[in-house]
Amino acid sequence: MLRFEPMQVEIELAGEHTYVMTVCDHRHLSTESAGMVRQRAPLGDPNAEVAVAVDPERFWKRFISVLASFP
Repeated sequence: MLRFEPMQVEIELAGEHTYVMTVCDHRHLSTESAGMVRQRAPLGDPNAEVAVAVDPERFWKRFISVLASFP
């Protein structure tokens, strides 16, 4: 139902405009459609799996089924 990608994820604690934002660094992922390949990000190796795509039909079917199971 979901597609995950490994990413370096950090909570920004020093940024003026990004204070306490979750930052997911995806620069290491390939962007073949644009004809570019990016290198691994300077933040480091991935430390989390981040959902980057969803199958909407499967999601809504599951969501409605869970809601219907409540009294």
